[in-house]
Amino acid sequence: QATADVGVFFLHPTSFFGKGNWNQPQDYESANWITDHRVLRHQASTFNACCEVYAPRYRQASIFTYFAVDEDTRDEILGFAYTDGARAFDYFLEHFNEGRPFIIASHSQGTHHNLKLLTEKIDGTPLADRMVAAYVIGGGPKKEDFANMQDISLCDAPDELGCAVHWDTYSLAMLEDAEETGGACTNPLTWRNDGGRAGKDQHVGAVGGAGEYHLELSGDDAARGVDFSSMGEPIPNYIEAQCKGGRLYVTDQSGTPFGEAGDFGGTYHGLDYPLFYMDIRENAKLRVATYLAAQGSSQE
Repeated sequence: QATADVGVFFLHPTSFFGKGNWNQPQDYESANWITDHRVLRHQASTFNACCEVYAPRYRQASIFTYFAVDEDTRDEILGFAYTDGARAFDYFLEHFNEGRPFIIASHSQGTHHNLKLLTEKIDGTPLADRMVAAYVIGGGPKKEDFANMQDISLCDAPDELGCAVHWDTYSLAMLEDAEETGGACTNPLTWRNDGGRAGKDQHVGAVGGAGEYHLELSGDDAARGVDFSSMGEPIPNYIEAQCKGGRLYVTDQSGTPFGEAGDFGGTYHGLDYPLFYMDIRENAKLRVATYLAAQGSSQE
């Protein structure tokens, strides 16, 4: 990472499950532990083969923001969290990125903030030319969010530059009941916008986490039974995937270790990264190589 030509600005998903505040206090130990030992290990590390990863903590909104307050209050809580993310991005540019190209990456709540970051700080500015791509995964961005941008559209090829990818993962068992959601869906097996079904032979690899993490929202939110000494081995050719109605449907994970870790009734929000860990990793390397090659050609 220390010699990488490209930086990554990564905003983590919700890891604050405490009840004392709507936004995480900076010294809230259990949330910081989840961020550092689960999220950075299992998500942000996807990009360390191509890039130097900058993954700040921020005063994120509590998990309860999503189901315990009205919309105006939720917007205020998330808006406060975004101010931290926006300042962190400014700091990243000034003190770490040093004029290099960069990737924007995130999951879930982090994607909510990064979508706003794309709109307010990158699109329509000189920074758009320095952005290799945006991996704004999970969290429900709509096609219209990108249709309204000046420079940033949804990617439709594995080596396309300056564009964004997004998916929300569901079980193929739910495909028959799929309805149009207006969501943005990139198939990470083909990297096509609204990509059709791709077989297991196109799947580069899933990577599961080692150990378990037990969380009880109605009780203590401290980690228990934790053993994250290593990542799982990559599992290639494991799933098939297709977009339909703005969602990504993949091979059902019922009864598998992945399903036990990230299945919320057929909604695989917790598997947006693990099921495609190696696909994201290899694609980021490809886009970076494509960007640097194009940059080199333009300077000749």
